Amino acid sequence: MDIGDNKALHNKTWNIAKSKHPYTDGEFVKQNLFDVISFLDPNNSKIQRLISNISISRHTTERRISEISVEVEQHLYVTSDVLVKEELLDFVELKDTTRGIDLKEALDTVLVKANVPKNKLVSVATDGAISMVGKHIGLMGLLNSDPTYPEFIPVYCVIHQEHLATKHFNFPIVFKSVVEIVNYVQSNAKNYRQFKNFISELDLADKPSDLSFYCVVRWLSSSDVLYRFVELLEPIKCFLLEKQKTFEIFEDVNFLQDLLFLTDVMQHLPNLNLSLQGKEKNIYDLAQTIFSFQKKIALFQKDLTLKTFNHFPQMKKMIHNPNFTIHDGCPIPENILEETSQFEIELLDLQEDKNLQMLHKTIALLDFRKMVSEVKYS
Repeated sequence: MDIGDNKALHNKTWNIAKSKHPYTDGEFVKQNLFDVISFLDPNNSKIQRLISNISISRHTTERRISEISVEVEQHLYVTSDVLVKEELLDFVELKDTTRGIDLKEALDTVLVKANVPKNKLVSVATDGAISMVGKHIGLMGLLNSDPTYPEFIPVYCVIHQEHLATKHFNFPIVFKSVVEIVNYVQSNAKNYRQFKNFISELDLADKPSDLSFYCVVRWLSSSDVLYRFVELLEPIKCFLLEKQKTFEIFEDVNFLQDLLFLTDVMQHLPNLNLSLQGKEKNIYDLAQTIFSFQKKIALFQKDLTLKTFNHFPQMKKMIHNPNFTIHDGCPIPENILEETSQFEIELLDLQEDKNLQMLHKTIALLDFRKMVSEVKYS
């Protein structure tokens, strides 16, 4: 096999692995490629022969993917000038149980396999599960009791904390009712087909064309579920009326107010979630994002109290509806705003540090991080 054949096989294997397609797809691609060339240029026997000679079987694809995986692992490093390269080390499947000891054994295996020294461990991030943070038999406890591991900084995943914070918005009746109605429409093939036809006949150009299922694991899906449900609320009522299916909650003004409020609030959370993700995000970026959102919550509370609804578009649409009444008070609980004054002051000091401001404009982010005093900004 010459260099050109080897590169072609490598690219084919890489594309299959990247797109997570079955290994056998290589043979399918090869046959289709051969047929297309035979049709477009039937006299080009050279290119047809090259395609035929490419080894593209399932076993060859599997072996090539393993070689690529080893190559990627060998290029995980920190450069001599301490520039950190962000890389994903490995995905590990836990076959039977997910106990703390299972997690530690998986971690030990990955570190040994990648030849990563344990004494280089600086921090461990967890999602707060018992098997992760347990003092004695959780991953944290087992790592702390293992003398081969150094002292490290435990970090609670910021995005998971955001997930837990949403539980303060406790509207079980609203969610249960919405999911029940969506499931009635979506779970039955006949109902779903009729609903789709019903929506298309209404010609709602500026409205969603369908409802969304709610997925408990993908909790941010609730924002899309609620938004589509509210946007199609009147068509849903008409459709259920035709089906002679009644839901008493549609006549409950309190339910409608809670539904609109929850829909508006949930529209703000995906933006927060996305702003907490991405490369080269340090703790200062994440803290500033959280503090900023907490300030927004205070603004939302004022908006609800004054009934201006500038940040609650669904509720604002209903202000002039004579059948809709906005009750006094703010449904956002005060305890959603935790005491963060200590961190806020430290962050403000950091933001007002003129020397650091000059450095931030002239050097790379990771270099800037090295210049921040760990004593002053612990």
